[in-house]
Amino acid sequence: FSALNSEVTLNQMSQVSGSMWLLFYTVAAAGLLITIAAVLSCVLWSYHVFLIAAGKTTKEYRKSIPNVTEEPTLCASRGPPLFSPWVHVDPEAMVVPREQQRRSRRDYYY
Repeated sequence: FSALNSEVTLNQMSQVSGSMWLLFYTVAAAGLLITIAAVLSCVLWSYHVFLIAAGKTTKEYRKSIPNVTEEPTLCASRGPPLFSPWVHVDPEAMVVPREQQRRSRRDYYY
């Protein structure tokens, strides 16, 4: 086994071609980029877990920051929320009566 003899191992490693070194550095760089992406993904995931635990949206959390009025948004000013997630919808209000369904189909086809 050449792995047991350090001189033989070093001799074999010094005889590696230039293309193999290029491949080695390419794989090492790709591994580094993947590691960085994985760490940043974990940070983003942790932030979203924090928001879920706090029961807030990103916009609601950002509004609680003291200098939020000093920071400009990307394209426009912050507007009012589009909907309240705490409002419950009555399912019965969503059901269209059968007579109205038949009329709307008939008007559509004729």
